[in-house]
Amino acid sequence: APVWVGRQRAKAARALLEAHPDIDVVIADDGLQHLALQRDVELAVVDSRRFGNGWLMPAGPLREGLSRLDRVSAVVLRDVAPLAHIAAPQFRLSLQIDSFLHLATREELPTLAFVKRFPQVTAAAGIGYPAQFRASLAKIGLNALALSEELPDHFDWMQVDWARDLAGPIVITEKDAVKAERLNDPRLWVARAVPHLESELLDLIVERIRGSQAA
Repeated sequence: APVWVGRQRAKAARALLEAHPDIDVVIADDGLQHLALQRDVELAVVDSRRFGNGWLMPAGPLREGLSRLDRVSAVVLRDVAPLAHIAAPQFRLSLQIDSFLHLATREELPTLAFVKRFPQVTAAAGIGYPAQFRASLAKIGLNALALSEELPDHFDWMQVDWARDLAGPIVITEKDAVKAERLNDPRLWVARAVPHLESELLDLIVERIRGSQAA
């Protein structure tokens, strides 16, 4: 799938469609507050952090008030119990790590074979919630040590000194692998995860898209 990046989502979407006129579905990451971007389906993902202290930025983590969840198409729950007093339908999402890819050689190992070969690894994730990544590794029986300092979200993996003192396998996310691939570091393995969504959520998304196309 072609990927376009831009601070102004509507402009990026128009440029994408001009370059690829055959595209009939555009998925925007982190797009709820980009109101200039017309949308047919809105999904809000809530994980175990829930809503922090419940305050808006900069006093808290929220970009909009919690009442915004009443107006989205669906709330997607990852490792969190259903939310009370939310009008939108709620569905569960789970991610299951099913294999590991050696970034330098492209060797791929099933989960059990990887855990058997490497009983202990270091987990490194330049994402917004690295603790959740380590929890996913623990679920499959992998002893994953944390870095002494967490990497920031959108970490620049070309800063090669970040892992100078690390020995043994380093497990990273698929998101990070896109940036880390150029390092050609033999220590790096990518945890490949398969998402599992409730079929009712998929039906809702398809129904909304088809309804929009028919209109």
